[in-house]
Amino acid sequence: MKRLLHPLLIVFMLLVVYSCGDDDDGRTKFTVTFDTDGGSAVPSKTVKEGDKVSKPEDPTKDNCVFQGWYLGDDRFNFVSTSITADITLKALFKRVDAFSISETKQVYFSKGNLQYNHKNKEWRFAPNQYDCIGREGNSRIARDDYDGYIDLFGWGTGDNPILATTENDHYANFTDWGVNIDGGNVWRTLAWNEWQYLIVDREDSRKKFTAAEVAGVPGLILLPDYFVLPEGISFRFGMAGYIYDGKYLTYKESNDISASDWQKLESAGAVFFPAAGSRAGNMVFGVGEEGFYWGASSRSGLHFYELDAYGGNLHGGQGLDRYHGFSVRLARDL
Repeated sequence: MKRLLHPLLIVFMLLVVYSCGDDDDGRTKFTVTFDTDGGSAVPSKTVKEGDKVSKPEDPTKDNCVFQGWYLGDDRFNFVSTSITADITLKALFKRVDAFSISETKQVYFSKGNLQYNHKNKEWRFAPNQYDCIGREGNSRIARDDYDGYIDLFGWGTGDNPILATTENDHYANFTDWGVNIDGGNVWRTLAWNEWQYLIVDREDSRKKFTAAEVAGVPGLILLPDYFVLPEGISFRFGMAGYIYDGKYLTYKESNDISASDWQKLESAGAVFFPAAGSRAGNMVFGVGEEGFYWGASSRSGLHFYELDAYGGNLHGGQGLDRYHGFSVRLARDL
């Protein structure tokens, strides 16, 4: 009896192992690969023919917001799509610091205004977005004994940054300041129509800017196309006099932002343009009250002023003399 039970027990155990282990029902297995386009890695999955693939955790990517998984040009539906072949799903990201300057083109901005040291012949971006040189340094623009930076330039003076004459004819030819940064031809100056689209014509443009004081410096905040307000940050949209809650407040009453809160806004893609004033010859005006940023088009750029008054102004303006010394904020095409 014992000899008979032993083989039967073996068969029974094999059946249990088979039924509990390999549940292969003869269907073909396919591989779903996840291409994160440079983001954090997502492992591939093996799926039986006709089954659905479970949605993985969202990948992450520096300076980007994850938008979803795509199969070709179509967003992939994990709930309704059955797997019938090997496929590769690609992650779509949108940069948090992307700004539309036309219907088809986006840029991101340098993380500070352009600055130049005459003595060392050195170009750089300001260490912080709210940094500006002010009156003392810019009034010494062409002095050989000045061992410091300037940040107010005549129009198109990428090849002659210390030009400080007040004759428009001396500024007839435009050399983009971007040729001096990162090997050249990477950063560039926006044209007037691009500034105009950015602050007037892009979607919800009036909700994507505000006058503010950041780390004690007055200026203008521009918000990117895909902005999400960080938790714990209070923020009102619009220039002074155009605050969206219907109240008439000065820029400081509306948005007085500490350096630590600015770091959160900056991480979410916001860009700050300090009201660095303007220059004519060696005379500097309006520091903390007005911001003029050059455009690549002659006598044009981004203008904002009267920040301390009700009804501040913002526009992509034209018609200013080329000899004026204005700020330069460079951009890079996406």
